[in-house]
Amino acid sequence: MLRKKWNLQRKSNYIKLIHRRLQDEKEKETQKLREKQEKAKDQQSVMDAIRAKRAFEESDRNAREKEKQEILLRVITIDKLIYNLLK
Repeated sequence: MLRKKWNLQRKSNYIKLIHRRLQDEKEKETQKLREKQEKAKDQQSVMDAIRAKRAFEESDRNAREKEKQEILLRVITIDKLIYNLLK
C-alpha cells in the first residue's frame, strides 16, 4: 500500500514537472512572438518615418518649382510690358 502511494506521488510530481515545462515552453514561445511583433512594429515605424520624410521633401520640391515658375511668368510678363512700352 505504501509503495502504491509512493508511486502515485511520484507520478503526480512527474506530471506536475511536465506541465511546468510545457508552460515554460509556451511562455518562451509567446515571448518570442511578442519580440517578433515588436520588431515588426519598429520596422514599420521606421518605414513610415522614411515615407513621411520623402513626402515632405517632394512637397517642398514641388512648392519651390511652382514658385520658380510663378517668378518666371512674372519676369516674362514684365519683359513683354517693357517691350510693348518701348515700341
